[in-house]
Amino acid sequence: MEIFVYKNQVITGSLYLVGEERINETIKGGYLENYVHQVLASINWYPEALYTVDICESQGELYVLELGSYSCAGEYACDLDLIIEAGACSAVEEYEAINN
Repeated sequence: MEIFVYKNQVITGSLYLVGEERINETIKGGYLENYVHQVLASINWYPEALYTVDICESQGELYVLELGSYSCAGEYACDLDLIIEAGACSAVEEYEAINN
């Protein structure tokens, strides 16, 4: 599962592979999103303001695979409008932080 996070808040997420089967399914609520919220509450390092959290499920357990850059992540069935909006906000904030 690929989750996009902006300022420690889940923006959008998607399943993309279940076993050997490719599945593009948007994640909204439920145990997967609850797990992501628990992970975000327990970590204190983030690669940037907008980033991804890759999570897998194996034998009924959820695991974090990586925290990564959103700019090279697959979007799968994520809400692209939300990713673009968060990316634009992040870019403006970084620009203003550097130039003000």
